[in-house]
Amino acid sequence: MTENERFAWLQLAFTPYIGAESFLLLLQQFGSAQAALNAPADKIAALVRHKQAAESWRNADKRALAQQSAEAALQWEMQDGCRLLLLQDDDFPEMLTQGITAPPVLFLRGNAELLHTPSAAIVGSRHATPQAMRIAKDFGRALSEKDIPVVSGMASGIDTAAHQGALHCARFEENECFFKCHISRMFEEVNTKRGKPPRVLAAKICILAVMAKPASAFVVLAAAVAKKSAARSGSL
Repeated sequence: MTENERFAWLQLAFTPYIGAESFLLLLQQFGSAQAALNAPADKIAALVRHKQAAESWRNADKRALAQQSAEAALQWEMQDGCRLLLLQDDDFPEMLTQGITAPPVLFLRGNAELLHTPSAAIVGSRHATPQAMRIAKDFGRALSEKDIPVVSGMASGIDTAAHQGALHCARFEENECFFKCHISRMFEEVNTKRGKPPRVLAAKICILAVMAKPASAFVVLAAAVAKKSAARSGSL
Protein backbone atom coordinates (compact mmCIF):
# COMPACT_ATOMS: atom_id res chain seq x y z
CA MET A 1 0.00 0.00 0.00
CA THR A 2 1.41 3.39 -1.00
CA GLU A 3 1.39 6.41 1.29
CA ASN A 4 -1.45 7.96 -0.71
CA GLU A 5 -3.50 4.78 -0.52
CA ARG A 6 -2.90 4.55 3.21
CA PHE A 7 -3.97 8.15 3.70
CA ALA A 8 -7.15 7.57 1.69
CA TRP A 9 -7.89 4.48 3.81
CA LEU A 10 -7.61 6.55 6.98
CA GLN A 11 -9.65 9.41 5.56
CA LEU A 12 -12.48 7.08 4.58
CA ALA A 13 -12.34 5.35 7.97
CA PHE A 14 -12.61 8.71 9.76
CA THR A 15 -15.41 10.05 7.57
CA PRO A 16 -18.45 10.95 9.72
CA TYR A 17 -21.18 8.27 9.80
CA ILE A 18 -18.98 5.69 8.06
CA GLY A 19 -18.67 2.73 10.42
CA ALA A 20 -16.87 -0.55 9.90
CA GLU A 21 -19.68 -2.16 7.89
CA SER A 22 -20.13 0.88 5.65
CA PHE A 23 -16.37 1.12 5.17
CA LEU A 24 -16.10 -2.48 3.96
CA LEU A 25 -19.18 -2.08 1.75
CA LEU A 26 -17.70 0.96 0.02
CA LEU A 27 -14.35 -0.75 -0.34
CA GLN A 28 -16.00 -3.76 -1.97
CA GLN A 29 -18.18 -1.60 -4.22
CA PHE A 30 -15.51 0.82 -5.47
CA GLY A 31 -12.36 -1.27 -5.16
CA SER A 32 -10.31 1.18 -3.10
CA ALA A 33 -10.70 3.84 -0.44
CA GLN A 34 -9.67 6.59 -2.84
CA ALA A 35 -12.24 5.51 -5.41
CA ALA A 36 -14.91 5.55 -2.70
CA LEU A 37 -13.89 9.06 -1.66
CA ASN A 38 -14.12 10.19 -5.30
CA ALA A 39 -17.56 8.62 -5.83
CA PRO A 40 -20.63 10.85 -6.31
CA ALA A 41 -22.65 11.55 -3.19
CA ASP A 42 -25.77 10.05 -4.77
CA LYS A 43 -24.04 6.69 -5.15
CA ILE A 44 -22.89 6.81 -1.54
CA ALA A 45 -26.41 7.61 -0.40
CA ALA A 46 -27.76 4.61 -2.30
CA LEU A 47 -25.25 2.26 -0.67
CA VAL A 48 -24.81 3.41 2.91
CA ARG A 49 -27.58 2.87 5.42
CA HIS A 50 -26.99 6.00 7.47
CA LYS A 51 -28.88 8.87 5.86
CA GLN A 52 -26.32 11.49 6.90
CA ALA A 53 -23.32 9.63 5.50
CA ALA A 54 -23.64 11.13 2.02
CA GLU A 55 -23.40 14.63 3.54
CA SER A 56 -19.71 13.99 4.07
CA TRP A 57 -19.38 13.79 0.29
CA ARG A 58 -21.43 16.97 -0.24
CA ASN A 59 -20.13 19.02 2.69
CA ALA A 60 -16.61 20.39 2.32
CA ASP A 61 -16.23 20.96 6.07
CA LYS A 62 -16.99 17.35 6.91
CA ARG A 63 -14.58 16.15 4.23
CA ALA A 64 -11.93 18.45 5.62
CA LEU A 65 -12.53 17.04 9.09
CA ALA A 66 -11.88 13.52 7.83
CA GLN A 67 -8.66 14.69 6.18
CA GLN A 68 -7.53 16.41 9.37
CA SER A 69 -8.28 13.26 11.36
CA ALA A 70 -6.15 11.18 8.98
CA GLU A 71 -3.30 13.66 9.28
CA ALA A 72 -3.64 13.67 13.07
CA ALA A 73 -3.55 9.86 13.15
CA LEU A 74 -0.35 9.79 11.11
CA GLN A 75 1.14 12.40 13.42
CA TRP A 76 0.22 10.29 16.44
CA GLU A 77 1.91 7.28 14.81
CA MET A 78 5.23 9.14 14.81
CA GLN A 79 5.48 8.74 18.60
CA ASP A 80 7.67 5.98 20.01
CA GLY A 81 5.90 2.64 20.20
CA CYS A 82 2.83 3.86 18.32
CA ARG A 83 1.40 2.33 15.18
CA LEU A 84 -1.73 2.47 13.04
CA LEU A 85 -2.77 -1.08 12.31
CA LEU A 86 -4.94 -1.39 9.20
CA LEU A 87 -7.36 -4.22 8.53
CA GLN A 88 -5.40 -5.36 5.50
CA ASP A 89 -2.06 -5.50 7.33
CA ASP A 90 -0.62 -8.99 7.62
CA ASP A 91 -0.35 -8.80 11.41
CA PHE A 92 -3.86 -7.47 12.03
CA PRO A 93 -5.28 -9.54 14.95
CA GLU A 94 -7.08 -12.52 13.41
CA MET A 95 -9.44 -12.84 16.36
CA LEU A 96 -10.94 -9.45 15.50
CA THR A 97 -11.96 -10.74 12.07
CA GLN A 98 -13.86 -13.76 13.34
CA GLY A 99 -17.59 -13.41 13.93
CA ILE A 100 -17.59 -9.59 13.95
CA THR A 101 -17.11 -6.76 11.50
CA ALA A 102 -13.48 -5.87 12.02
CA PRO A 103 -12.60 -2.19 12.51
CA PRO A 104 -10.70 -0.76 9.51
CA VAL A 105 -8.15 0.97 11.76
CA LEU A 106 -6.67 0.17 15.15
CA PHE A 107 -4.37 2.32 17.25
CA LEU A 108 -1.61 0.26 18.82
CA ARG A 109 0.88 1.22 21.48
CA GLY A 110 3.39 -1.22 22.85
CA ASN A 111 4.37 -4.76 21.95
CA ALA A 112 2.40 -5.83 18.85
CA GLU A 113 3.58 -9.44 19.20
CA LEU A 114 1.26 -9.84 22.18
CA LEU A 115 -1.72 -9.62 19.83
CA HIS A 116 -0.82 -13.03 18.47
CA THR A 117 -0.18 -14.74 21.79
CA PRO A 118 -2.81 -17.03 23.35
CA SER A 119 -4.39 -14.98 26.11
CA ALA A 120 -7.19 -14.91 28.66
CA ALA A 121 -9.68 -12.10 29.19
CA ILE A 122 -10.65 -11.08 32.70
CA VAL A 123 -13.33 -8.42 32.97
CA GLY A 124 -15.85 -7.58 35.65
CA SER A 125 -17.46 -5.02 37.87
CA ARG A 126 -15.85 -1.68 38.60
CA HIS A 127 -17.34 -1.93 42.08
CA ALA A 128 -16.40 -5.50 42.96
CA THR A 129 -16.32 -6.90 46.49
CA PRO A 130 -12.94 -7.36 48.21
CA GLN A 131 -13.29 -11.12 47.78
CA ALA A 132 -13.88 -10.78 44.03
CA MET A 133 -10.87 -8.47 43.76
CA ARG A 134 -8.66 -11.05 45.49
CA ILE A 135 -9.92 -13.81 43.19
CA ALA A 136 -9.26 -11.71 40.07
CA LYS A 137 -5.78 -10.90 41.33
CA ASP A 138 -5.06 -14.58 41.99
CA PHE A 139 -6.27 -15.51 38.51
CA GLY A 140 -4.05 -12.85 36.96
CA ARG A 141 -1.01 -14.10 38.85
CA ALA A 142 -1.70 -17.75 37.97
CA LEU A 143 -2.12 -16.95 34.27
CA SER A 144 1.05 -14.88 34.19
CA GLU A 145 2.99 -17.74 35.80
CA LYS A 146 1.95 -19.83 32.78
CA ASP A 147 3.05 -17.05 30.39
CA ILE A 148 -0.55 -16.32 29.42
CA PRO A 149 -1.29 -12.60 28.85
CA VAL A 150 -4.21 -11.04 30.70
CA VAL A 151 -6.57 -9.05 28.48
CA SER A 152 -9.16 -6.54 29.64
CA GLY A 153 -10.66 -3.14 28.96
CA MET A 154 -8.38 -1.55 31.56
CA ALA A 155 -11.29 -0.51 33.75
CA SER A 156 -11.01 -0.08 37.48
CA GLY A 157 -12.15 -2.88 39.74
CA ILE A 158 -11.82 -6.46 38.48
CA ASP A 159 -9.82 -5.52 35.36
CA THR A 160 -7.20 -3.66 37.35
CA ALA A 161 -6.98 -6.36 40.01
CA ALA A 162 -6.32 -9.03 37.36
CA HIS A 163 -3.47 -7.02 35.86
CA GLN A 164 -2.01 -6.25 39.26
CA GLY A 165 -1.94 -9.97 39.97
CA ALA A 166 -0.17 -10.63 36.68
CA LEU A 167 2.41 -7.96 37.45
CA HIS A 168 3.13 -9.53 40.82
CA CYS A 169 4.25 -12.70 39.09
CA ALA A 170 8.02 -13.14 39.37
CA ARG A 171 8.18 -14.34 35.75
CA PHE A 172 6.48 -11.25 34.35
CA GLU A 173 8.25 -9.79 31.34
CA GLU A 174 6.20 -8.50 28.41
CA ASN A 175 3.15 -10.69 28.72
CA GLU A 176 0.38 -8.17 29.38
CA CYS A 177 -2.06 -7.12 26.68
CA PHE A 178 -4.77 -4.54 27.15
CA PHE A 179 -7.65 -3.55 24.89
CA LYS A 180 -9.39 -0.18 25.20
CA CYS A 181 -12.21 1.48 23.31
CA HIS A 182 -10.93 5.00 22.76
CA ILE A 183 -7.35 6.08 22.14
CA SER A 184 -8.09 9.39 23.84
CA ARG A 185 -8.82 7.55 27.12
CA MET A 186 -5.93 5.16 27.66
CA PHE A 187 -7.28 4.16 31.05
CA GLU A 188 -10.45 4.68 33.03
CA GLU A 189 -11.19 8.25 34.14
CA VAL A 190 -11.86 6.97 37.63
CA ASN A 191 -8.24 5.81 37.80
CA THR A 192 -6.82 9.15 36.64
CA LYS A 193 -8.70 10.89 39.41
CA ARG A 194 -6.51 9.02 41.87
CA GLY A 195 -3.59 11.15 40.75
CA LYS A 196 -1.77 8.78 38.40
CA PRO A 197 -2.42 5.95 35.94
CA PRO A 198 -2.89 2.43 37.28
CA ARG A 199 0.33 0.61 38.05
CA VAL A 200 -0.33 -1.73 35.13
CA LEU A 201 0.54 1.09 32.72
CA ALA A 202 4.09 1.18 34.03
CA ALA A 203 4.87 -2.23 32.55
CA LYS A 204 5.82 -3.16 29.00
CA ILE A 205 2.39 -3.73 27.59
CA CYS A 206 0.24 -3.49 24.51
CA ILE A 207 -2.69 -1.09 24.31
CA LEU A 208 -5.07 -1.60 21.43
CA ALA A 209 -7.81 0.89 20.62
CA VAL A 210 -10.38 1.54 17.95
CA MET A 211 -10.49 4.94 16.33
CA ALA A 212 -11.48 7.85 18.52
CA LYS A 213 -14.99 9.18 17.92
CA PRO A 214 -15.93 11.81 17.06
CA ALA A 215 -13.18 12.51 14.60
CA SER A 216 -12.86 16.10 15.84
CA ALA A 217 -11.89 14.78 19.28
CA PHE A 218 -8.95 12.93 17.79
CA VAL A 219 -7.78 16.06 15.97
CA VAL A 220 -7.74 17.91 19.29
CA LEU A 221 -5.90 15.03 20.96
CA ALA A 222 -3.22 14.87 18.26
CA ALA A 223 -2.75 18.64 18.41
CA ALA A 224 -2.09 18.38 22.15
CA VAL A 225 0.43 15.56 21.56
CA ALA A 226 2.20 17.62 18.91
CA LYS A 227 2.33 20.66 21.19
CA LYS A 228 3.81 18.58 24.03
CA SER A 229 6.44 17.07 21.69
CA ALA A 230 7.38 20.48 20.36
CA ALA A 231 7.74 21.84 23.88
CA ARG A 232 10.09 18.98 24.81
CA SER A 233 12.22 19.63 21.74
CA GLY A 234 12.42 23.35 22.50
CA SER A 235 10.65 24.48 19.34
CA LEU A 236 7.93 26.25 21.36
